[in-house]
Amino acid sequence: MNETPAVVLDDAGVVVAISERAALLLECSPGQICAPLLDLPARAAAEAPTVVLPVTTPGGAHAGQEAQVPQVCTVVRLAARTSGASDAAPHWLVLLTPVETATATAGPDSERRRTGLAHAAAASIGVSLDVTDMAQVLVNLLVPDFADLATVDLAEPVLVGDEPPHLHASDDVRLRRAASAQSPGISAEDLLPVGEALPPVPDTEVMRPLMAGRPVLVSDVAELRAELGVDPETLRLFVPTGAHSSVAVPLYARGLILGCVTVWRSQLPSAYDEADAALLQDVASRAALGVDNARRYTKEHRSALALQRSLLPHSVVNTAAADTAGVYQPAGGGVGVGGDWFDVIPLPSLRVAFVVGDVVGHGLEATAAMARLRTAVQTLADLDLDPGELLTHLDDLVLGFSSEHMAGASRAEPAVLGATCLYAVYDPVTKQCAAATAGHPPPALLPPGRSRTSWA
Repeated sequence: MNETPAVVLDDAGVVVAISERAALLLECSPGQICAPLLDLPARAAAEAPTVVLPVTTPGGAHAGQEAQVPQVCTVVRLAARTSGASDAAPHWLVLLTPVETATATAGPDSERRRTGLAHAAAASIGVSLDVTDMAQVLVNLLVPDFADLATVDLAEPVLVGDEPPHLHASDDVRLRRAASAQSPGISAEDLLPVGEALPPVPDTEVMRPLMAGRPVLVSDVAELRAELGVDPETLRLFVPTGAHSSVAVPLYARGLILGCVTVWRSQLPSAYDEADAALLQDVASRAALGVDNARRYTKEHRSALALQRSLLPHSVVNTAAADTAGVYQPAGGGVGVGGDWFDVIPLPSLRVAFVVGDVVGHGLEATAAMARLRTAVQTLADLDLDPGELLTHLDDLVLGFSSEHMAGASRAEPAVLGATCLYAVYDPVTKQCAAATAGHPPPALLPPGRSRTSWA
């Protein structure tokens, strides 16, 4: 199958990502403004989140070939406004098809929309390692072209990184609303808001396919209201006013129900059919793998964070030489916790040692390696070495740890591939502070009587 040229643009027309064929065709690279497609985001925003626009693009000219190739561009909005969420700068997925091919293969409008949704799902699902972000990306893809309202409900253990239990009846499932998106003009005030837990649903015939990993297609919402088996007050939390058809698909991965994605139509005139249900199931299967990966990352992040916090000293340590205060702030941006540590070590003669260090890497291995180095520093500090000599011994230990790991002699122990450390000793009697650093930034010196804010 030939690859469809695809480009992801931001609102300014800058290329965020581009396929190889599209790069050759458009002569554009990531980070550059794509001149042939520059006005597409504005035109798509003004007309509809998905439009077909004829443009003329360079033909990826080879020697002696300067022909211009007319293209049909399908533009799909990858981020949408959602109720209760701050506006996100949208990205736009542009799919390019030669006019001749587009004319020969163009089908009904619904087919075009399905194709655009499938390509958008492939391009955007799985890029986040946050479970709720993943759920929001999914509903943003579905509204408003495929659905007037879309919700994602996740099993409560999944939201904290745990694996949900194997369940066989819907009344045992405990879900929490993780994301929601709706078209303008849709009334959904009575629906369960994001963050709230869903009330239990009886194990009825209409719910059983979901427990087996299959979609539930509802072409008449009136029948769903009658078959759902809940009281009218609870029913308003599940079913939006004015909806005429719906599809619910489980987020099913590795034999486990991670959650459920549900779409509703009220303003879109056509009712959902089997093809729509199959498409949503395909999109949901991609999303389920993304959610499961994000769940596992969340679990590792929590484990590493708990381990690191348990290994670090209390934030406030009072000694005869000094009163200290510290704070541990995990890094953001997806890298999570790692091998950073600090320590306060009382020494003989009222002196006190201050330590700040960082092991290369992130995750559980870096945290465990940090524990080895922290223990080594505490042991060396008992020898009452000066800072430079202590760091020399610590460097020898790091080299030894790395050599053991590379030789396979200590595979049960985490590798220490590199680290930085600052070691300082303060003597309150002489009021002198001696410090040495091994690759770590030096300490900040604050004059007496000056606050950190005024000094900065």
